[in-house]
Amino acid sequence: AARRSTLCLYEGSYLANLFSGRWDASIERDSSNRYFLDFDPACFRTVLNVLRSQRISREGAQLPPMTLPPEKAEHFHNLLEYLGLAEHLEGLVVAGPQADGDARDAAGAASLGAGLLQSATALL
Repeated sequence: AARRSTLCLYEGSYLANLFSGRWDASIERDSSNRYFLDFDPACFRTVLNVLRSQRISREGAQLPPMTLPPEKAEHFHNLLEYLGLAEHLEGLVVAGPQADGDARDAAGAASLGAGLLQSATALL
């Protein structure tokens, strides 16, 4: 699940236009009436995580890049282009070394957590 405000963070992107409210009736839904998007789940999850980080970080804060499995890098870049987010998110996600999935997720979460903690601390 994701907030509409997260999906619409970058006005003018295809993703923001899709979830602007104007096209709700035309977006495909599954049997539980949830929106169905035919994107690679790992890549789209990364897009959502970066958008969430951008939404909650203080303006101008430098967030550490999240890592992505090298075999997903090209697909992720293509997804950013398709969603109209490449100019906003390119460089915030980097292809990491081939590693165990859990270790990679933990490392990405730890670096993201540290960046968010710095942002939160700066706000206090």
